[in-house]
Amino acid sequence: MKASDVIRELNSLSPNQYEDTLKGKWLEDLDGRIERELGGSIRAEGSTPAGGESAGGTALLVPEPWARDVYVNYLRSKIAEADAETERYNLYAAAFNGAYAEFAAWFSRTGRKTKQTGWKY
Repeated sequence: MKASDVIRELNSLSPNQYEDTLKGKWLEDLDGRIERELGGSIRAEGSTPAGGESAGGTALLVPEPWARDVYVNYLRSKIAEADAETERYNLYAAAFNGAYAEFAAWFSRTGRKTKQTGWKY
């Protein structure tokens, strides 16, 4: 899924006053978090972050079937947070956390691990 697809879907579900470039930055931040938490091996070779050179056309890290739930709910929670809408923020943050936890569990189960560093015998 591409950043432009997520932003387009978000804008159709929840019209808002925020610029698409800001939403792209939020997606870039989320992909950075995912990379830190799950390891660098998640990024396919040659891909760039969501806010990179061609922000709208950049492939995001989370694959389908989790991508829509993870990214759209994340952006909805960021918008609710910016608008100081606590109830909506809690709703969307809970939906994001659930979808992200499902994706992270799948990623962990499939054996896609990063190289281990540390002691060598």
